[in-house]
Amino acid sequence: MINPTPPRPFVLVRARRTQTSNVDVRRRTAEEGQLRPPLRYLCGTRSKGCNHSDYTYLLQFKKTGTNKYGAATGTLTLFGKGFGDVLAQSTAFSGGPNSPAESDPIPNGTYKIQLMLSHVLSSLSIDPHTWGLKPDYGIETIQPIVEQGASFDFTYEWGDIRAALNHSDNGDPHLQGNYLHGKNRVGDYTHGCICERSETILKLLLQLSGQTPGAMVPTEVK
Repeated sequence: MINPTPPRPFVLVRARRTQTSNVDVRRRTAEEGQLRPPLRYLCGTRSKGCNHSDYTYLLQFKKTGTNKYGAATGTLTLFGKGFGDVLAQSTAFSGGPNSPAESDPIPNGTYKIQLMLSHVLSSLSIDPHTWGLKPDYGIETIQPIVEQGASFDFTYEWGDIRAALNHSDNGDPHLQGNYLHGKNRVGDYTHGCICERSETILKLLLQLSGQTPGAMVPTEVK
């Protein structure tokens, strides 16, 4: 679910490959518009000859267990200037094969959140074919819609904020259409997205979207 025309290109600086580096990310050049080999987000302690990428933040969802619905549970962490710089941390869950959704957790991999802000304010945000929200490729605030006597409350499933987890592999449907979002419904399961009920990190990403609009946040799921 990559935006075919992102508002600004994102480029990683060239880095040497070392055994002590962490978290592979990919880069795209504005001129060629194609994926490059994996580079390193951050260098390991005392590593030599490794340059840092020009991404400012890194978000990580680390799966540590499962709940009664079979959903993957774990820790959601937003890093700043290195793995020692934890800006925020909370719990999250994804999927639920034993739930009414019957959905697997989000696949492991590297996604990207684009800090472009939009708002669900009217029925223009509703897909008339599915009566669900239209896809969004950035970060989006959500509030109930009331128009002409009809009301739609998408916060029940989405919470107040959702951020698209864009992935470069458009050929795999399991990697597309996923979001990081909140939730007001009871039951810790999703249809494959990552849910952060507290919205602690989502609120911080919302703030960052105003400070660095269009910036990309690599999101590692493992």
